Amino acid sequence: MTPTQSRFWLKQDEDVARAKANLQAARSDQALIKIQTAAAVAPLYRSAQCAYETAILYRDSLIPLARQNFRVALTAYQSGKIDFITLSSVLRRNFDARVSYLQAANQFLAGEVSLEQAIGAPLHQ
Repeated sequence: MTPTQSRFWLKQDEDVARAKANLQAARSDQALIKIQTAAAVAPLYRSAQCAYETAILYRDSLIPLARQNFRVALTAYQSGKIDFITLSSVLRRNFDARVSYLQAANQFLAGEVSLEQAIGAPLHQ
């Protein structure tokens, strides 16, 4: 082997070693990014899930109960069993239940957006 060929192969060995080191560093960086993403996504997911469950609770249970409570209170007011202040309080609680539902739904949607930003892809294809 000539000295030129020998230098060529030494250079190749150095390049291969450098490429292996760079590949290992890239793999380590990728693993770290995956861990950081998972750490960021977990609380975002829990928050979005909680907001979703709260919105469903309001939509399916609390708003219908508040609506029913208002109908009962309106009947009681019309028959003179409760005063107007009590009726208006019941109506206010009905509105508060609807507002709470909308807030929870909004928090859920914001949580979805945050999750999409954290993972870098849309949740729904």
